[in-house]
Amino acid sequence: MNRFALFTLLVLLLAGCNSTTASNSNADAQTAVIENFDFLTRLGINVSKIERMDDNDEVDSEYDSDDQVIALSKSQLKTLLPQNFSWLESDGLIDDVMFYIMGIKALPNGHTLILFNMEFGDSCSKLFAIYDADGNNTDSIDTGSWEEMAEDEANDYANGKSVFDKTEAMIQAPGSLVLNRSLALKSWELESDGDIKTIQEFWRLTKQYTYTITPEGKFTLVGVDTKKTGPVKKEIEAIEKINDITYLPFSYDSTLDRLNKVLLQPEIKSELADNESFVTYRAQGILHSFFTMQPQQLLTWMSNNRDLSKNAITGVFERCFATAWITKDKLIEAIGHMTDADAKAYISELTAQWGDENAVG
Repeated sequence: MNRFALFTLLVLLLAGCNSTTASNSNADAQTAVIENFDFLTRLGINVSKIERMDDNDEVDSEYDSDDQVIALSKSQLKTLLPQNFSWLESDGLIDDVMFYIMGIKALPNGHTLILFNMEFGDSCSKLFAIYDADGNNTDSIDTGSWEEMAEDEANDYANGKSVFDKTEAMIQAPGSLVLNRSLALKSWELESDGDIKTIQEFWRLTKQYTYTITPEGKFTLVGVDTKKTGPVKKEIEAIEKINDITYLPFSYDSTLDRLNKVLLQPEIKSELADNESFVTYRAQGILHSFFTMQPQQLLTWMSNNRDLSKNAITGVFERCFATAWITKDKLIEAIGHMTDADAKAYISELTAQWGDENAVG
């Protein structure tokens, strides 16, 4: 090889290295994590007060005082979680529920992860939500209550047997969220200092929900790992199959398809035949929440699935009206917003006779 050819080869190799380096630099810049919480500051929220959620650390489930969390005003809630605000306002619960920001984390591509705590009465629920650089909510997941039976609640119930439900969360790098949930039936008693002492554990059901976070700020549920020890009641297992649906991201397009598939399973279908069963109650609860937050999606789905032998959702949804969980005027209002004439006519005819089973006339 002559010296000119060798020089040309070296130039090409160096160019290739520089190109690769530039490409990697661009990729690093695109995925760089830069704190940009301006959208919270504009809402009057003191960001410096909020706990930072770190990679590979357990996310705190409790706070010691109000000084460690940010309580949201109604206007802040309406901006940050508009779907939840509409749901609470629609059900007349907006004055009975408080939302707190418990933790915050900067994500790649200018996104932000926020952990909310929703408190209502003696109950609470944890909600993870993602926002883009402009403060638009790109996705969320409701992860339920993380608390085992609290000591004050245990005092209310005295000694006995109860189901303990506990969740722990872990944010893992890069862009991964893991929820570890444990459900167990125990007999217990209170010790002299008020702590709960387990006497016997009869069964335990553990579930691990693993999510990834996409560059677009969406949650993807990549797997649910379920294990059990002891004789878990069939009714509990059926309810938990339905509960798994609540852990799907808000942006997931096939939530109703997956719920319907679960409700059509023989062991669950037989439970749904009993209008007073806990399985029916839980299924109603999910559809009630779905309707109050995404009514058009639910009505459109029912119109697209008119074969009731393959559609268990419509029957459960009707129960929500028979038991007055949802009022008929809310349904009529939602139907009025439907834009597809054929779907609107079908749903109107389908639901014409729906109503409170205790109503007179």
